[in-house]
Amino acid sequence: MSLLLAYTFNEQSVTPWDYSANKFTGASNNIAFVTGQNYGYAAQIGQGTLPSYISCTPTNFTSLATLSVFTSFNLVALPGTTAKGYLYHGNKHDLWINHNGTITFRITISSTVHTLTSATQILTGWNTIAAVFDGANMWVYINGNVDANTVAVTGAIDDTSGTVYIGNDSSSDTANMLIGNMDCIEFRNSALDQISINLLVASPGGILVSNTGHNFLMGDIIADNAVKYYGTVTWVVDDSTFYFYPLTQTASTYSKIGHLATSARQYYMELLNDFDGNGNGQLRIIYPIAGIADYASPANIITLDHRGMSEAPDNIQNMMAITSLRI
Repeated sequence: MSLLLAYTFNEQSVTPWDYSANKFTGASNNIAFVTGQNYGYAAQIGQGTLPSYISCTPTNFTSLATLSVFTSFNLVALPGTTAKGYLYHGNKHDLWINHNGTITFRITISSTVHTLTSATQILTGWNTIAAVFDGANMWVYINGNVDANTVAVTGAIDDTSGTVYIGNDSSSDTANMLIGNMDCIEFRNSALDQISINLLVASPGGILVSNTGHNFLMGDIIADNAVKYYGTVTWVVDDSTFYFYPLTQTASTYSKIGHLATSARQYYMELLNDFDGNGNGQLRIIYPIAGIADYASPANIITLDHRGMSEAPDNIQNMMAITSLRI
C-alpha cells in the first residue's frame, strides 16, 4: 500500500493512532486538542513556551523512490523572521513554513540536499499543503493548487532512520514549532497527482459515508465481504454516518475486522505487489480473526457522500473519483 503513516488526532490521545494501520503509534508533548476543520479534532501545536510536537519512529520510510505528504492545519501565526514553522521534520526529508508564508520542501538523495521553496505565500487560517516527489521533480501544492516553482531531481530518497517530528524539528526546540492546529497529516510512498490532492483537500482525514445502523468505532479496521477492500474508521458522526481512511479502493459493504488501538494485533497484514491487478501494491489483511465476532454480522450498503468526491452526486462517479486517490 502507499499509505505509510496517517494521523487525524480525532481520538484525542497523547499517543495518536496511526490510521494507516501500520501501527506506528505516536507520542505527543505539550499537545492539546481543539475542534478540527470539518469534523473531529485537531492537535494544537506550538502555542505555549514549552517544546510542542508529535513524534514517531516509522520503519517504512526507507528506499522511497516517490513520496507524498499531505496536511491540513489552521495556522495561528507565521514563524518569526529567524524561525521556521515545521510541519514535520525527518532525517532525510522535511517540510516547513517560512516567516513570509512560503513553504519549503526538502529531500536528500545520495547525500545531496535538494530544496524547493514555493512562490505562493499562505496566510493565517485553514490551509492544506501537499509536498510531492515523483522521482523526477519536487512539487508543492497549496490549498489544492500546484505552485509555480518545481525542482528537477532524480533518484531515491536516502533511507530515513530515527524519529520523525510533527509540528517541530526536535524534542527541545521552542523556536521552530508550528504555531497552529493540525487537523491531519499523512505520508505516502506514491506520487499523488492534482486530482488526488484535490480529493484530499475536499475531505481531509477521511471519506464521509453513511451505513445505516452501523456499529463502527474510531480505529476500527473494516473490510468488505470479500475481504478485498479495507479502511480505517477515523471519526463517527452518528449512528448512520462515519468517516474512514481507505487503505485500498472503496467497496459497497463493510464489516469490522479489528481495531487499531484495542486489538492485540488481531489481524495479519502483508504488503503484496498488485494483488488485485489495479497497478498498486496493496495492504492485504488475512482473516478470520479470533475474537472478532462482529465480522459475521450482515454488512449494510454504504452510500458515498458526493461532497469532495465528484461534481455529480452519482455513486459510480464517486467511486471512480475515490479510486483515483491511488492508495
